Amino acid sequence: MLSDEEAAKIVQRVFKGCTEGKRLLSIADGLTADKILNPANHKVEIGEHIARVGKIPFLWSFGAVRIIFENMRYLGAVVDFKTYKKSYKSKKCLPIPRENRKVAYGYHEPIFDQEMFDTETPRNHKTSTNT
Repeated sequence: MLSDEEAAKIVQRVFKGCTEGKRLLSIADGLTADKILNPANHKVEIGEHIARVGKIPFLWSFGAVRIIFENMRYLGAVVDFKTYKKSYKSKKCLPIPRENRKVAYGYHEPIFDQEMFDTETPRNHKTSTNT
C-alpha cells in the first residue's frame, strides 16, 4: 500500500480530537472549517476514480469521520472475506459478519496502535450534539 502522508495527518488529527473528548460532529465541523478535503474529493485529487463526489469538496459529516474509526487499514491490517455468495450462480454478494472476517496485520506501517483503536472508537463517544 502506498503511503499517503496528507491522509495520515488527517486520520491522526481525527484520533487526537477523539482522545481530547470531542464529539465526531465537532471533529467534522473543525475539518470543514479548516477547508480540508473530504475523503472522496481527496481521492479524486490524488488520481483515484470515485463514482460519486459531492458538490462541496470540504464538507465533512460525522459519518465520514466515523468511517475512519472503522477502517482497520490504519492499524496496518488488511481485511479479507468481507462478502460471500450463496451460490456460484448468484450475482448478489452478502456481507460476512465482522467477527468472521480474516484480518492480516503487518502489511504496511500502522498510523496508530490496537490499544488506541480499541479505546477511541465511536462506540465510546456520542456521534451527535443532542444529549
